[in-house]
Amino acid sequence: EMNALIAAHEDRIDTKAIDLQLSQNLASDIRIVLSWDTDDTDMNLVVIEPNGEKTYSSGYHATTQTGGRMTANHTQGYGPEEFMLKKAIPGVYRVEVRYDSDSRQTLDRGSEVTALVTVFRKFGTPEQTQSHTALRLKTVGETATVAEFTVEE
Repeated sequence: EMNALIAAHEDRIDTKAIDLQLSQNLASDIRIVLSWDTDDTDMNLVVIEPNGEKTYSSGYHATTQTGGRMTANHTQGYGPEEFMLKKAIPGVYRVEVRYDSDSRQTLDRGSEVTALVTVFRKFGTPEQTQSHTALRLKTVGETATVAEFTVEE
């Protein structure tokens, strides 16, 4: 995050106090971040690329043929789970959130979870854009499409 801010606003940020070993901008065409508000739940980020290939944060398919990479699955805490693709291929990308499990101990098995998905385009560049989607998933096993966008040639 820090390096993306520096890249986007380097003329306005004083970087003298930042260790150069920590300063490496990881610019990418696409960055998607999922976080949620309920501990002891397993939420999974799913990204479907234009070629139909899916990648999951559950670790079954963590890299794609185009170079997309998904972070490890988090089953405790609040995430985040993240997908990055340095050079996106043209076409339509779809982003889904899947509510896989709930291991909370509660008297009331109300299992609702609020998920927040942030989609960055041209991350770490001055042209960076971002959109946020918050949604409430009510039951284990539920999957919701939270974003769909097109990358032009």
